[in-house]
Amino acid sequence: MYELAHIAIVIDDIDKTKKFYCNVLDCKFHSEDENDRLKFLYLKSGEQIIEFLKYKQPFEKRERGPIDHIAFKVEDMEKAIEKAKEYGGVMLFDEPRKHNDTRIMFFKGPNGERIEFIEK
Repeated sequence: MYELAHIAIVIDDIDKTKKFYCNVLDCKFHSEDENDRLKFLYLKSGEQIIEFLKYKQPFEKRERGPIDHIAFKVEDMEKAIEKAKEYGGVMLFDEPRKHNDTRIMFFKGPNGERIEFIEK
């Protein structure tokens, strides 16, 4: 079995993304890097790395791929929603939804990416 190394998300603004993911989702800064085409931001969520890609030159958006969203476990749904809203998160439902033995809420992050909160 292969272990997941990271998830990569194309972004528009490194500073805005770092602030949102660290303040709202409690990610920890890992590192930054760049090459001639891209700037990279690496943040840790638990033991996992999220790689954010900022293109230096405009590029044609890729076709939508099979990855639909990134999900984070939360202990207090209402508190997590308020914090996300405070940093510009746009909720996609009016209220959290029930799914089996969990409550879920989808919202858009600072780059339009879909994020899900999951509360057991």
